[in-house]
Amino acid sequence: MSSLTTRQYGVTPPISIEGPTKNEISLNDSMIEELRNQKSFESEIETEKRRKVLSILQQLTQTFVYTVSRAKNMSEGMAKDAGGKIFTFGSYRLGVYGPGSDIDTLVVVPKHVTREDFFTVFYDLLKQRPELQKIQPVPDAFVPIIKTIFDGVDIDLICGRLDIPQVPLDLTLEDNNLLRNIDDKDLRALNGTRVTDQILQLVPQKTVFRHALRTIKLWAQRRAIYANMFGFPGGVAWAMLVARICQLYPNAVGAVIVSKFFHIYLQWKWPQPVLLKPIEDGPLPVRIWNPKLYGQDKGHRMPVITPAYPSMCATHNITASTQKIIMQEMKRASEIMSEIQSGKNTWKDLFIKHDYFYRYKYYLTIIASSKDKYDDHIKWCGMVESKLRLLVLKIENITGIVIAHPYVKPFSISYICDTEEQANIITQLYGTLEGEKYAKDHLNEVKIDEDTDTVKLEEEVKIQGKFLVHLMKLYIGLELDLKGKEKKMNIQVPCTEFDQICKNWISYKKEIFSLSIKYVKLWDLPNDVYDEDEKRPIKAKKRKTDKSDIINKKIKMVESGSRGDSSVSTNTNHSTKSNFATSGSDSLNVEDIDEVDDQGQSILMGIISQLRPGCDLSRITLPTFILERKSMLERITNQLQQPDILIQAVNTNDRLERFLLVVKWYMSCWHIAPKAVKKPLNPILGEYFTCYWDLPDGTQAFYVAEQTSHHPPKSSYFYIIPEHGIRIDGLVEPKSRFLGNSTAAMMEGLTKLTFFNIIDKNTGQPESYTLSQPNMYARGILFGGLKFELGDHLLIKTSDSSYFADIEFKTKGFISGSYNVIQGFIENEHSKLYEITGKWNEVMEIKNLKTKKTSIFFDCFKAKPLKPKTRDITEQGEYESRRLWIKVTDALADRNHTIATEEKFKVEEDQREAAKKRLEDGVEFQPKLFRKLTIEETAQFGNEHLEFIIYKDHSLINDEVRHDTTKMKEHIFEIAPFLPGQKFNEKFEIPAYEKVKEHA
Repeated sequence: MSSLTTRQYGVTPPISIEGPTKNEISLNDSMIEELRNQKSFESEIETEKRRKVLSILQQLTQTFVYTVSRAKNMSEGMAKDAGGKIFTFGSYRLGVYGPGSDIDTLVVVPKHVTREDFFTVFYDLLKQRPELQKIQPVPDAFVPIIKTIFDGVDIDLICGRLDIPQVPLDLTLEDNNLLRNIDDKDLRALNGTRVTDQILQLVPQKTVFRHALRTIKLWAQRRAIYANMFGFPGGVAWAMLVARICQLYPNAVGAVIVSKFFHIYLQWKWPQPVLLKPIEDGPLPVRIWNPKLYGQDKGHRMPVITPAYPSMCATHNITASTQKIIMQEMKRASEIMSEIQSGKNTWKDLFIKHDYFYRYKYYLTIIASSKDKYDDHIKWCGMVESKLRLLVLKIENITGIVIAHPYVKPFSISYICDTEEQANIITQLYGTLEGEKYAKDHLNEVKIDEDTDTVKLEEEVKIQGKFLVHLMKLYIGLELDLKGKEKKMNIQVPCTEFDQICKNWISYKKEIFSLSIKYVKLWDLPNDVYDEDEKRPIKAKKRKTDKSDIINKKIKMVESGSRGDSSVSTNTNHSTKSNFATSGSDSLNVEDIDEVDDQGQSILMGIISQLRPGCDLSRITLPTFILERKSMLERITNQLQQPDILIQAVNTNDRLERFLLVVKWYMSCWHIAPKAVKKPLNPILGEYFTCYWDLPDGTQAFYVAEQTSHHPPKSSYFYIIPEHGIRIDGLVEPKSRFLGNSTAAMMEGLTKLTFFNIIDKNTGQPESYTLSQPNMYARGILFGGLKFELGDHLLIKTSDSSYFADIEFKTKGFISGSYNVIQGFIENEHSKLYEITGKWNEVMEIKNLKTKKTSIFFDCFKAKPLKPKTRDITEQGEYESRRLWIKVTDALADRNHTIATEEKFKVEEDQREAAKKRLEDGVEFQPKLFRKLTIEETAQFGNEHLEFIIYKDHSLINDEVRHDTTKMKEHIFEIAPFLPGQKFNEKFEIPAYEKVKEHA
């Protein structure tokens, strides 16, 4: 017992000074044996290789300092005397390195050598060395670093600058005065070596400490909780955590230290700090960790404080989510440790691989891609990795997200693509199972390692006229809790902010780099995240549910004297499926999501494989899983949900300001769309839809639409706010095209907006505007990863040609570019007045080109769209959209695509039979609610593309001239029922085969 230490090493006395028992010694021997089996120890040959590499780096450091010194006009002698020295820290210095582990190396330089010199001159010197196999500078990291592979050894190089003229080879870093007059980054760099040296001085038995630390490191690595950059403890933090347990049990063997490690830290009262010695004060004007003084320090969740002056928190990156993960793993390990001690388990069980890619239903995939230059890609990826923790912090604060769990390693790959389209597709699909399948079938993977001559590879690919694409992906697993909450979640804001943070990188080049964030479900994860002997998770089959006919149910309720609330949706789907958005301003609602499973994908592929690029899709019957649960006639109302802006416009006297408000109104609602890529139901001939809005000022707006043609499909619509003098007439004529990996809806037709209480002084007619629509694209139709885009130009002009707006909706290009970007100009007859930029589904800005002042034009995140109301389903006619399609939409809500397909076929078959009967009877279909424009009427401004007009047009124009809103409403209600309780006249028939004359 005389050899047992009784000294106090830490900030408190030891818990026990007992020596090890025979059982504990035996347990320790088996632990060390398992460490050998797990290849934790390195051979002497490899260790000698490390020494040689460090010797070369010492020579390079002196050359580096000499080169910079001479470049700054120092004499030959002074430049040689300036010196320069490397120090190691981390696992190598602690003596716990293993095969393949890196060497943390500090390059100490005198005061005239800057950090910029380190990332330029020293970087170039490294690249000239034949031993260099890989290099990745990350100058924007918390501690700026150059990651290298040098002669097969991973070296992480950081630079520390001292305020002294020379750095001799005999310099040590123990003197606190060396820290004078240096910045925070230099301080953090220098403290690596100082901390490592003090850890070794503060543990009772270095060999015991090293055995225990090897075990904890291996455990943390296998369980994927070892990565400071991603919010977990790094090497030095795990070392200090182990060192503290060694202090508490100074005479224990390594196996006991490991057992106590899990037991004690499970009970630790976080955020009580882990200290190896009292925090040291000093005379230098440097910041010392102090949660009482610094709010940032107070926010540290699991503070582990470095022993060297000035003390810092080594675990400042830990987030709420990663803390939960760490504690979960501690609990698991503690339970296994108990079973190891009882003989029920072995040490091997402690090191079982993590289950990260089985654990969550949803994963965010962050993809950084680059074209052409691999060196640029490495820099870009390093920057994105260093910022990932910020995205985790933002996401985990969203209600309903329990854990945002970052994976601790990136996945990287490079491809040679034959065409630009291939490069675009793999960039969109990478990170999913579909992307992996596409790459296997169409692309050539390029293996890039330390021996690859990337410059030569890039030149060869360019000569061949092909495309080189480099891709890197990171994952964040999401654990959700939406019980008792609305089943929708919006992560657009944190994703957008993260995107901006990354793209604000000083070296960012939009023509080279790309960043995207997508969500992937567990069963859609690609195979490369699993080992060859691991089984993929299998998607559970959904139980089919039946549903009674809601129309009949409601009719029975009416007949029995009971009436359902007309404001309650007829959708009774109560799916617990959860989802979230990565683009667009609205939250994703589970009712708007319908996954394309393997069977659905096969159906899509079977249909699409028979098509040629450019062919018309209007006659192709697409599967129901890509259908929206509303008709096109109803979907048009999405564009009418910001009436407040139009009302503001008609109350504005300035013509230019009024035009700006019209543009703002028209741009304000494009973000209102299904959260998945969905196609609205094609209206059948004679189908109609009516609705109304209760406006905040007590007035009402009314809308009616009718399918006026089937081949080609044309939807005519009419909207009016009588009391405010606002009227809209429009025609939507979508022409679908198949474009290879995309489909396009070319939106022909026009919207005519009229302020009938404002007379245009130039024309003597009510002030009016014409507005075209952007085209719509669904990307990734062949291989999943569907993405909705608006593209091409939207034009707005006034009836007197005084103002004109041209807004371009930019589609994302190959590698570079972003989704949903717009750029446009507002002009008068002479010049451009304003520029509009931003994203149509996020925030748009407007710049006065004369004053150069920029302001927010419209913020979709703050938008409050006013949704329309409809009559109860029991009051609707047979050909009204919601009643017509109710069985289809209900089946879609239940994701019962078999029933949805059957019911959709019935509706369409009835339409085909009706067409046959018209042919037999020798009659032609005539719209009931709209009529054809006369030749004279088509000559009027804005009417040339309408083709049809509301059939009460003449009566309404008379009412508009007289400003008679009472009579106007009477004529509106004669068109069709809008409000609850209203019905069609008994003689009214849908569809019509003869035109009913208009009665003024």
